[in-house]
Amino acid sequence: MILKGIKTHNLKNLDFKALDPEIIGVYGVSGGGKSSFAYHTLYALCKDTFEALENGHIENGQYIVQYYEKLIPSIAIKQLNLNTNPRSNIYSYANFSSLLSTLNMLDYNLLKLNKPTNECSHCHGQGSTNTINKDLIINNTQKICDMPFIPWKPKEYGNNSMEILLLEFCKQHKIDINKSFQELSPHIQDILLYAKEEYKFKINYKHNKKPRIRHISYTGIMTYIENLLQSDKKSEYAKAKKYCTNILCPICKGSKINTEKYKNIFLWERSFQDFLTQPFDIIKQDFKNKTIQSQRIYDILQSYCDLGIGYLSLNRSIPSLSGGELQKLKLANLIHTNISNLFIVIDEISSGLHISDFDKVLQLIQKLKDRGNIIVLIEHNQYLLEKCDRLINIGPVGGKDGGYIIDSTFKKIPFACTNKATKFNDFLHIKNININNIINQNIKIPISAITAFIGRSGSGKSSLAKYLSDTQEKCIYISQKTLRGNIKSSVVTYLELSKEISKYFAKHFHKEDGYFTSNGGSDIVCSQCNGTGIIRYERGFELNLDIICTQCEGKMFNDKAQNFKINGLSVIDIYDCELALLNNSFIPKLRKLSEFACKLSLGHLSLNRKINTLSGGEIKRIKLLKEVLANLKDKILIVDEPSAGLDLDNANKALRLLQQTQTLATIIIEHNPHIFLQADYIVEIGPYSGTLGGKIIFNDSAKKYYANHDDFLSQYL
Repeated sequence: MILKGIKTHNLKNLDFKALDPEIIGVYGVSGGGKSSFAYHTLYALCKDTFEALENGHIENGQYIVQYYEKLIPSIAIKQLNLNTNPRSNIYSYANFSSLLSTLNMLDYNLLKLNKPTNECSHCHGQGSTNTINKDLIINNTQKICDMPFIPWKPKEYGNNSMEILLLEFCKQHKIDINKSFQELSPHIQDILLYAKEEYKFKINYKHNKKPRIRHISYTGIMTYIENLLQSDKKSEYAKAKKYCTNILCPICKGSKINTEKYKNIFLWERSFQDFLTQPFDIIKQDFKNKTIQSQRIYDILQSYCDLGIGYLSLNRSIPSLSGGELQKLKLANLIHTNISNLFIVIDEISSGLHISDFDKVLQLIQKLKDRGNIIVLIEHNQYLLEKCDRLINIGPVGGKDGGYIIDSTFKKIPFACTNKATKFNDFLHIKNININNIINQNIKIPISAITAFIGRSGSGKSSLAKYLSDTQEKCIYISQKTLRGNIKSSVVTYLELSKEISKYFAKHFHKEDGYFTSNGGSDIVCSQCNGTGIIRYERGFELNLDIICTQCEGKMFNDKAQNFKINGLSVIDIYDCELALLNNSFIPKLRKLSEFACKLSLGHLSLNRKINTLSGGEIKRIKLLKEVLANLKDKILIVDEPSAGLDLDNANKALRLLQQTQTLATIIIEHNPHIFLQADYIVEIGPYSGTLGGKIIFNDSAKKYYANHDDFLSQYL
């Protein structure tokens, strides 16, 4: 592959040459141009060129390249999971039905699990069911006259008709409305929960402050929610689901199969149900050294384990996987194909990996190289970068002033443990924690300090964070879930600043508040794209094609907007400006935004940047940016891998911002020792993954953790 004159996005006339199999590490600051170089140019150009041979056209690529030759087919293995199909699981995704069929042990029809005749009739092949959670519906200590049923409260229901209906029903049945729900007899409680009467009450109520009349019969709150769950209307089902807990299907135990039909089906000594539900690191032994085909299955399962996802099982749904888990699944499957001579781009494979897995991952990537492939690793991990054949450093800064290939001499940064005192004044004590593989565990978290949850992938870190998020009041959990915005979703809309900017301009120019918003429908909004900045072409079964609006060039507003300027800047100029350059803005909130954005290495973004163009690391940090702009003084803040997608220098900046943010307690889930050793306190979950994890094996200061693990950490730092 030879490319010359690459000017994609912020890249400054770069050249690239790779003619022999090698492992190339691409690193540098966030926003410096790594993704523009590796994904949006090298991978995209190869992909489009080869697709054009079959489809007869090339998509509207973002790349700008002066000259290229000797292209080869390309594959991108990103940390992104956009699969929303609940029936898609690892078994079907990795085509295990075909892998299990030169074994010749089972009827092939039985290997197709998504056939209606093969799936569990109770959960319809979902593996789980929604069960109404009374604790989410009933406030037991609330008096009946104050409406103890949460879904029927006026703020939830939209009006006070259900509140009046409840009082009328109680009056008819002589139920004391001055008692709390828990003070009522079990018989009366059941009447309120499950009654279904035909008699219709005449209800005078208010909706949007206007008087209304309804004739309505009483249905108990539990019966009401059950009816919504059975509804064919998506909105009604979604409303009911808020008050449910998703539990493992009691019939198929999560296997999703018709257990009666499969009860006598075995793979050697293991039942087919166990084969689907047990983790890879357990079932892999069943296939070792039995036949040529069984050994191939063993090798695939072993690769999953080597990549740190041996705790997963074949029945695990694809939508429930993190972007990193799906990425490692894809990489393992690629390693076991017979395809060679590819250009492969892998995005931060170190994310989510325990340091003890690094060498195993390097061995797998070396296998890809030995097969004749060129591999580009977009990485920040020092240990993995040191093992690459050559390095390309892109920077030196993020944004428009980046995009250069700079000195690629790799400088290893020494690590340090926190120097803070190890005495803590007060703790949050959380006892009897039970969730997933965590059973009856207790932890303590220091108040007004930073605690790091550490441990292997699948040990229980995210489960513990989810438990705290669900059970602790005023808890904010910034997880790895991607943001699923629509065509209009941009940085300014996500941060809820478009109204703030519009109000400022509207007040200055004596216009209505919404006049300067892109969705306000005013005469300064682009009429061609209706303020989206994007024209979308829907192409049936093919992916939608989005191109930048040719009329406004993606700016969302037309030229009339330039007639309204404050200090020489129009709303277009503010939307188009990098966040780092808003530090002297005449709008106060934008000055604070600029300061925090730079601390989170997001200063290169603009307010009109589309959410769907952000990297996984940028999405996580923009979630964090939104929260730190608010008041977190009495809240627990949990951040999943704040260092992901960042070089070490900028990861330290993000950590310093967390250290400066006042919270009740701050928790980070982190794999990078350079970061978690700077926390005040460490909770380690382990010792291994899945059923062999879930135990609190360390719960003390970072200083003590470092003192106990110095020799081990030094191997990788």
